Amino acid sequence: MGYVVATNQLIRVARPERTIFTAYAALNHDTPQAVRRQLLDASDEELLQFAAQDLLTAYGEGFWRHVSHVDITVRGHGMSVPKPGYLSDEALLKIRNRNTGLLFAHSDLSSYSVFEEALYWGVEAARKVLA
Repeated sequence: MGYVVATNQLIRVARPERTIFTAYAALNHDTPQAVRRQLLDASDEELLQFAAQDLLTAYGEGFWRHVSHVDITVRGHGMSVPKPGYLSDEALLKIRNRNTGLLFAHSDLSSYSVFEEALYWGVEAARKVLA
């Protein structure tokens, strides 16, 4: 899926001397049980190579000369992995347009699991409650 520059929220007046990249990947190529087993069995070097794929594509092999330290931490984060037609899925549209006593406010209603989407759907749910 990619990576983010994880120092973007530091409060500062000047650009930081160093930065931190956090890699993300949708591991939907196998069953959840098989993917967990692969992650548990993988060496640190294998995980590093996997995490660095997008950075190497963007920056080339010269990227490594700028790396001073690497921490590998594997964290599971449940999120949808959209496929073609997902946004027009009838069940998803019904949940989005629901106007009953039970409302949903979740980032997966946008199929993009970030805080801003969860906030948007939370505001939409609040508007329906207050209407």
